[in-house]
Amino acid sequence: MSRGQLLAVYPDGRHTMIDNSYESIKTAIGGIIDLVGLPNDAGLFVHDEGMLERMPLNVPASMFCGRALYGPVVLCGPPDDEGETMPPPGNMLNGFTAMASMWHGVVIDATAKGQSIMCPADPDTLPPAQIVEMSNEDFDAYLRGDWRPA
Repeated sequence: MSRGQLLAVYPDGRHTMIDNSYESIKTAIGGIIDLVGLPNDAGLFVHDEGMLERMPLNVPASMFCGRALYGPVVLCGPPDDEGETMPPPGNMLNGFTAMASMWHGVVIDATAKGQSIMCPADPDTLPPAQIVEMSNEDFDAYLRGDWRPA
C-alpha cells in the first residue's frame, strides 16, 4: 500500500515531491527530524538543529506556518488511524508549492544581480531551551497546532 508522497521545500525555494518514508524525510531534512504542527491537521518535518547548524531561513516555510524555520522542511498531512504519516491535503500542497516557486524566482533574480538573500541562523543568539510539561491531551493539541501555553 502506497502512503503517497510528501513535499520537500528548501530554503532557496526549490521543492520536490519525495517518498513518504522515514528514510526519504531524513534525507530531505539532512539530519535529526522534528515535527511542527500546523492548523488544519498538517505538519512540517524540520531539522531539529537547523538554527544551531546555521541553516538559512526557509522563507516559504516560515510564511506558511507563521514562525521562523531554518533549513529544509517536508510538508505532511495528518496521521492516519494507525499513526502513519499521510500526504498533505491538496490545497495546502498547492499553496505551499506556489509560495516556494515564487521565492525560488526571487532567489534566482537576486543571484543574477550578484546578491545573496539567504539569511543563516545565528546560534549565538538562541534563547535558552524551555521545558514544558504537557498532559496527553495537551500534546495531542500541540501536534494538531492548536495548543497554547497556559
